[in-house]
Amino acid sequence: MKKAKRIILGAFLALMSHLPAFAVVSADSGAAGIAAFEKKDYRQSVILLDKTLSAHPDNARAWYYRALAYERSGCLAAAKLAFNDVITHCPKSHEAELATMGLSQFEEGSETASPPEPTITQTKVTSPSATNPEITQDNLPDSYAIPFEMINSRTILSAHILGATTPVEFDTGSDHVVLSKSLCEQYGVHLPALGNPTAIYKDGRKVWTIHGDVSVGDVKRTNYPIMVFCEGNWPSHILIGNDFFQGYLVEKDIKYNQLLLRKTATITPNTAQAKSAQANSNRNSQPHYSNQGCIEIPFTSPAKSQRILVNAKVNGVSVQLLFDSGATPGVSFSYQQLDASKITADISARTNYFAGGIAHKLAYFDVDFGIFQSYHNAGTVFDKSDATWGTAYPTLGPDIFEKQGYSWSIDRDSKVIRLRQMN
Repeated sequence: MKKAKRIILGAFLALMSHLPAFAVVSADSGAAGIAAFEKKDYRQSVILLDKTLSAHPDNARAWYYRALAYERSGCLAAAKLAFNDVITHCPKSHEAELATMGLSQFEEGSETASPPEPTITQTKVTSPSATNPEITQDNLPDSYAIPFEMINSRTILSAHILGATTPVEFDTGSDHVVLSKSLCEQYGVHLPALGNPTAIYKDGRKVWTIHGDVSVGDVKRTNYPIMVFCEGNWPSHILIGNDFFQGYLVEKDIKYNQLLLRKTATITPNTAQAKSAQANSNRNSQPHYSNQGCIEIPFTSPAKSQRILVNAKVNGVSVQLLFDSGATPGVSFSYQQLDASKITADISARTNYFAGGIAHKLAYFDVDFGIFQSYHNAGTVFDKSDATWGTAYPTLGPDIFEKQGYSWSIDRDSKVIRLRQMN
């Protein structure tokens, strides 16, 4: 994988000396966010500076340090946008001049210097595979930002799997890392000897489980279980599922095209009981506004699974949906699921086909969570004669939230999906 070209930091550090002294910055002008920057807590710096800027959008210094925080953390796409924000919001400021210089260095693509890597916490963890419970050494940053691209409404990351660099799809509808033999051949992933299959998939295909190193940026799992399909064309992308980011709060930032990871706190027994009580309370509650102003949608997970199930009304009928970041567009049903739920939908007459030959038709659905509604969403209905597709649940795609300008995060401690309106 070609490393992203990075701007020269030395020039910035020299230019920053022209800014007013940090000690005289008042509390309401971004001092807390700048202090976090000085401590190299770039994620927290961005959060605090965003709060400052929501109240003081003319604060050029806060805009500039926010851009530097993104750049120092290695989030170059976000940094480029953030430097443009300095120029847009404070065009006549000295910080805008510095931001212009920063953008010119982006364009030059200098590789002579790069920001320090995020602090890595070396943590011994138990392998998530029940068949291989040995102790392994993983690299798990306390916080990290992973850039992504949207390709055909799918969230595509870059990963390193079994020694090869490959695009992968972040898929909350999957628990595991899942790939096919054909994708391995396409991306140069070298499979070890597979031996006997470990399971039979719901459509009768055999599944193998192997173990190897998998990393996305600095997040690395060693001796990690990987599901391999050797028959058919599914999946169409290598999938990174929920289990890979276990232990993290995961937020999809649609404004800057990043997955923001923050390690959840270690839970003591007493805290665990409180968390469990809170989760049980949330599980039975309706979606609501949190005290941070975010919308919280409770979810449950099936036994022995990391999958996310939410309750909603679809075309006026209560139904349970599998939240699947790989599902697109809108919501997806099979004809059997529509019949079982007694949902009436406006279904087109034209039949389309996925690359694997899966027949489907376009349909339109209203989705109502009570506190959040999304109407006339383009969705999918799959042919009931096609046994190669589907899960036990209809699926909910994240574009339901994203098209209304919401970023979303998954909080497994509180068992909620949080929606945050992007400015």
